[in-house]
Amino acid sequence: MRLGRIGRLAVAGALVAAAMPALAQPKATAGFTVAGLISEGYTIVSSVMTQLGVALFLQRMGPGDGAVLYMCVVTESPDTDVLSTLYCKAVE
Repeated sequence: MRLGRIGRLAVAGALVAAAMPALAQPKATAGFTVAGLISEGYTIVSSVMTQLGVALFLQRMGPGDGAVLYMCVVTESPDTDVLSTLYCKAVE
């Protein structure tokens, strides 16, 4: 099923609404970073602006795994070339 712009915005809005409790109390999940999840086979499937930075949604689909989804909030700094992971949380 292909989603138009409105459909993609609705999906992004639903993901943000589901993630709001996670955004209210930021706490890093030990050992998880965007780079680490990507190296484990996760793919960035969506991004949303938040008050803390950009929320990236990373998903992995594997045989027998089912869909596994993480939300990671990243920030940038003018004096560095890379984004920093503030925290990552599993989306249930």
